[in-house]
Amino acid sequence: MTRSSFSRAASQRSRAWAWHLGHCPKCQTSAREKWLHQRQRELLPVGYYHLVFSIPHTLVPLVWQNKKVLFTLLFEAAAATLLKVAADPRHLGAEVGFLSILHTWGQTLQSHPHLHCVVPGGGLSPDHRRWIASSPHFFLPVKSSAGCFGAGSWPDYDARRLAAS
Repeated sequence: MTRSSFSRAASQRSRAWAWHLGHCPKCQTSAREKWLHQRQRELLPVGYYHLVFSIPHTLVPLVWQNKKVLFTLLFEAAAATLLKVAADPRHLGAEVGFLSILHTWGQTLQSHPHLHCVVPGGGLSPDHRRWIASSPHFFLPVKSSAGCFGAGSWPDYDARRLAAS
């Protein structure tokens, strides 16, 4: 093998390797990067917070038997908690937006239904004329949020309609 043919072979292997590093047009890397860039342009120029709302472990068997009802209630309770505590002038006094994602398993692949919420660091004033920034250290007080999520944020539901085993 001559030096030039060896160089060509090495160059071809390098190109083949680069395709496996995420630059293959067949695996949509380019489209994904474009989509992510477009979404990043939509973000508000503020910090974001990651909040998690969990279901007590003792209720997990009931959740699996009533997925539609209890997952809906989990989303509604988390939303009610965020909206109520954020609207309280003692905490933020603002109308907030957020997105919520349901995860049904924990990191150890054990059954652990919970919601991940992404929340911008602030919200609109009640008259929608100005931005009210949250604390740079936390979004809302944990004790207020936990107390609201634990009691009072769960919508009324006739528990007799739930399946139990």
